[in-house]
Amino acid sequence: MKNFFGITAKIAIGFFLAAILSEIMLRIFPTCIAPASAVESSEYAANPLLPNQRVAYSQGWMFQIGNIVEINSAGFHSGTEYERRSDGGAVAFIGDSLVESLLVGSGHLMHPVLEKKFFDAGSDVPVYSLGKSGAGLGDIVNFMRLASERYNVGNFIIKFDRKDILDDIARSGGHFCYVPDGKGGADIKLFAKDAAFGRLRNVAILRYICLNIKLTPGLFASKLKNIFALKGETKAPEANANKSKRLSATEEMLLDAFIKDVLKIAGNDPKRVLFLLRGDDQKEVFASKFSSLGFETLDADAATELKSDLYPPHFYNDLHWNGRGIERICSAVCKTEFFDRIVRRASKKDLRGEGQ
Repeated sequence: MKNFFGITAKIAIGFFLAAILSEIMLRIFPTCIAPASAVESSEYAANPLLPNQRVAYSQGWMFQIGNIVEINSAGFHSGTEYERRSDGGAVAFIGDSLVESLLVGSGHLMHPVLEKKFFDAGSDVPVYSLGKSGAGLGDIVNFMRLASERYNVGNFIIKFDRKDILDDIARSGGHFCYVPDGKGGADIKLFAKDAAFGRLRNVAILRYICLNIKLTPGLFASKLKNIFALKGETKAPEANANKSKRLSATEEMLLDAFIKDVLKIAGNDPKRVLFLLRGDDQKEVFASKFSSLGFETLDADAATELKSDLYPPHFYNDLHWNGRGIERICSAVCKTEFFDRIVRRASKKDLRGEGQ
């Protein structure tokens, strides 16, 4: 019995020392240090990033895809400041982590790449990126409002997939989400982040699991089934359920409310909005619906198709676009009517300015 307690104590002490060492290492190495968020939510963003940060960041231990994340005074990942333009001709990328692109260097983000393409086309068109990890429908609309009201942006490129709707239905803490109003419509409501969860993320080991391993309960159960060779689905059940059906009545209602607000911000002109559609879940349904309302859509998956294992459009073991993927997206945007319309409008303004 003494040997049993002695061995148990040694194992417990070993685990404790390993945990302490891991905590120290994870606090030193940039494996899970994300840009700090503000405690209070703003009018436009839930838990907005603190401005003027410069943070070393890496996805897991893969330091080859590490990055120095620069947060500008507006609280967004950008190596440049966003300035208000009087002509309303600016363009803003709106979306979630694919727009935020924390693993991409500032010079290769969506807005400087597309801005250069406008410049090469002979137009002075400023471009901004307003994205946040986990953003859903409510966040997207709020970022559009921010771009419109603060920076006088009149044109929007929105990254969109079904997960954006599901995020609002899940009512994720730390986000603005659409909620049915009981009258057949939906309103945007803030769902504050759980304070206890925020305190737990101060523990580096737990923060590493949340940000890098992304081990959700559903995925954990799936991994256990695979490890013990249990029968059942190999993917998270929720993900399979989402893909097995068409849009529900609630999804349709939230989507309609979202489209109504998007049009309102865009001055009821759908030509000022380009949707980047991603994912194989109901993409055709969204493309058909948006097109029927006058919006232009672009298949982001087709634009970033993997042409060679030597030149992938995303990071290894991570589906976020890398610099090459962003370049392909922006090149595809250049072939749209949306891009041509903005170039023509900017060119006419330049000519009027020269004649005065």
